[in-house]
Amino acid sequence: MRRDLSTPICEVAIRNLVTAFHMRVRRDHVLAPVFARAVGTSDAEWAAHIIQAEHFWSSFILAGGIHCRRLILSRLHLPGLEPPLFERWLSLLGGTCTDLFEPPVAAAFQGHFIRIARLHLEPNRFEPAA
Repeated sequence: MRRDLSTPICEVAIRNLVTAFHMRVRRDHVLAPVFARAVGTSDAEWAAHIIQAEHFWSSFILAGGIHCRRLILSRLHLPGLEPPLFERWLSLLGGTCTDLFEPPVAAAFQGHFIRIARLHLEPNRFEPAA
């Protein structure tokens, strides 16, 4: 069921997205074990992770660009999150957007995720030529 969150992207929209997405990750039979190894299994560990994720996504999305490439790459580094699983992560995140937001807002969020995906899947893409 889609909530009426057609407002522009803001802290509240990001918080709603991050929380809903991580609840889905915890229930995903493929991604849950990868995240559990990195985050933990208790509600307290997940709550702390979600707060960090909210800060990360807010600074990335609301800042309007990639300012801290190393921070982004370190944030995305979860042991075991190889390209096929990252594609699943991206798909789950995109589906969460579609479920929560009206199409223009969902598309705006998804544009940010594609930029992140490129950094994760092509980590040397933004390295200066030697």
